[in-house]
Amino acid sequence: MTVTHNSTSAYVPLVELNVVKITSGTGTVSVKNADNGGNGKSAATAALFGYSDKLGADQLFSQAETSGSRTLQFNDSASEMFSFDVNVTAYLSSGGAGGGGGAAAPTGGGSGSSSSSGSLLPVSKVMRITVNPLTKSVTAKLL
Repeated sequence: MTVTHNSTSAYVPLVELNVVKITSGTGTVSVKNADNGGNGKSAATAALFGYSDKLGADQLFSQAETSGSRTLQFNDSASEMFSFDVNVTAYLSSGGAGGGGGAAAPTGGGSGSSSSSGSLLPVSKVMRITVNPLTKSVTAKLL
């Protein structure tokens, strides 16, 4: 999964993707490889995937930039269809140049630039991704 900047806001190079909910028929699907060991079944056990080291050498998440990819793995022993919600957060520097709203979103949303002073303001978007192992298809929808 990649994250793409699609707004005019200035973001510092801190981008996080959290799987915050998984829905499946059996309720047994979980995240297998999160950075923090979370299973992604709820916001309380969110599965974190950091993208900060997947950004360009300029140390910014620049307009129209696409991050490097991360592999999200799931435990799905029944090979059942499931959906998962991801909360993608990028951070604005309150002391830096700003711009329109918008946040990072998997395979299609985020932003970039930074300043050395001020605090960080999180900007988040949530997407629902549906995986169908039978048809080997994945669909995404911004919530």
